[in-house]
Amino acid sequence: METSLNTEVQSFFKQYDLDDITIENIQKSFKNIHEENDYGGLLHAAVENLFPEECVLKFMKVLLDSGVNVNLHGEFTGYTFIHLALYGYTEDDKDYSYSTEFILKLIRLAKNYGFDVNAKDDDGDSLIHTALASEVYTGEVIPLLQALGEEYDVLCQDDSGNDISKALKIYKEEAKESKNTTWYQRLTREEDMITKYVLMGQYAPEEVESELNNLKTQLNTIISSLSMDYLLNNLENLLQLKEQYSFYLSKYNLFHEEKLDFSTVWNSYNQLLKKVVHNYLETISNHPSYQVIDQLSPVLSSLQFSEEIEKLNEIKESYTKNIQDFSKQISESATLAELEKFGEVIEGLRDEDVCQQLREEVSKRQQQFQDKIFSIQNLFSTQNLLHNLNLGSFRMEENTFDYLSMTVRDLSDLESSLNSQLDESKQSIVDGISTQIENILSFIDTLENNSVFENGELDRLFDETVKNQKKKLKMKRLTNQGED
Repeated sequence: METSLNTEVQSFFKQYDLDDITIENIQKSFKNIHEENDYGGLLHAAVENLFPEECVLKFMKVLLDSGVNVNLHGEFTGYTFIHLALYGYTEDDKDYSYSTEFILKLIRLAKNYGFDVNAKDDDGDSLIHTALASEVYTGEVIPLLQALGEEYDVLCQDDSGNDISKALKIYKEEAKESKNTTWYQRLTREEDMITKYVLMGQYAPEEVESELNNLKTQLNTIISSLSMDYLLNNLENLLQLKEQYSFYLSKYNLFHEEKLDFSTVWNSYNQLLKKVVHNYLETISNHPSYQVIDQLSPVLSSLQFSEEIEKLNEIKESYTKNIQDFSKQISESATLAELEKFGEVIEGLRDEDVCQQLREEVSKRQQQFQDKIFSIQNLFSTQNLLHNLNLGSFRMEENTFDYLSMTVRDLSDLESSLNSQLDESKQSIVDGISTQIENILSFIDTLENNSVFENGELDRLFDETVKNQKKKLKMKRLTNQGED
C-alpha cells in the first residue's frame, strides 16, 4: 500500500547509505519518528519495499534505541511489522518474498526490544499462522518458530480456533485448490515438523529427548573441528543450532524433575568457541586488517562475546593509530632515502585501500623532493653553461651532491645559494656588455665628431647590423630545432 510514510522512507534509503543511518539523519527526514498511519509506523514502512537489508536492520535498531514501539499494530490489519514482512515487499507493482534469514534477523532484533512473540493480528493470526497463510512468503517456517523461542505459545489458536498445525492443513488445501504449487510444496515440506512442534507442546518427551540428542551430536561434530573460517562463513547455522538446542532443552525440562540449565550445557561449547576466537584475535593483532576486523565484528556480537569485542576494538584502534603515525612519518620524512624504505612496509599491509592511500602519500612527498632537485639541476646547468662561455666566474660539479640523503631544507638552501650565484653571474654579464656598448658608442661619437662619418650614419649601420645579426641567430635556432 503506497502511503506518504512509505514514500518518505523510500526517499530516506535513497539518500542515506549504511554508515549515514543515524538518529540525527532520521530526525532530519521524519518530523516524528513515532508517526503512525492506518497501516503502522516507520518499522512497517521499512519492509513495504525492497531496501538493502543491512540498512533496514540498522534503521530499525536506531528507531528502537530511540523508543519507537516495537509492538505497534497497524490499525486496519492489526499487523506488527514482522507480520507485514511475512507478506513480502512490493516492487514494480509485484509482490516478492523476503528470505528466511532476513525474517530471522527481524525477530532477533525485535526480541531484544521486548517484542511480544505471541502478537496477533485482527484475525487472531500469530506470526507462525501468518507465515503459513502468506502466499508470498517462500521461506521456511520452522526456523522462525525456533527463533521465537519458548515464550511462543505453540498451541495458540486463531479466531477460528485453529492452532498452527490445523491452520497449515487448511492453507495447504487452499493452495491445492488454487493450484498454487509453490505455496503447496512449501507447506508440505514443513507439515510433519510443525505437527511435531504442536505435539511437543502437548507433552511428547521422547521426541524432545531424541531431537535434543540429535542436536547435541550436530553441535559436537561442529565444535570438534571448529575453525574460524567455519565461524565466519557458517555463523547463522551455528546460531540456529544454538536456538534449536535452547528450544528443545526448555521442552526437555518440562518432562524431567532434574532440570538442565541451558547456560551450563552451552558453556562447554562456548569455551571452545572462545578459544578459536582468541587464537584468531592473536593472529590479527600481529597482522591487522580492516576487512578482517569488520568481518569478525558481527560474529562476536552475535555470539555476545563482550571481552572479545573489546579486544577487537582495541586492535582496530591500535591499527588505526599505527596507520596515522605511519602517514605522519611519510609527510615528515627528512630524505628521499627514508621514503624509499617505506615501500616494503606498505606492501606488507593487508588492506589494499590503506596501501593505495599510503602509496599516494609517499608519491606526493617524493614529488616535493623531485621538484626541488629538478630546479637545482636546471640551475647547475645554467651556471655551468655560463662558465663554459667564459661568462661565469665559477663551475660547480653536480655529482658532488647526494640528493637521496639531503633534506628538503638542504635542497632549499642549495637552491637559494645557486640562485644567488646565478644572479651575480648574470649581473656581471650585464655589466660587461654595458661596458662594451659604452666603448662602441664612444668610438662612434669620436668618428662622427672628426667628420669621418656623417652624424647618424654609424647609428643606422649599427642598428641594421644588430637587426641582421638577430635574424641570423633566429634562423640558426630554427634550423637547429628542425634537425632535432
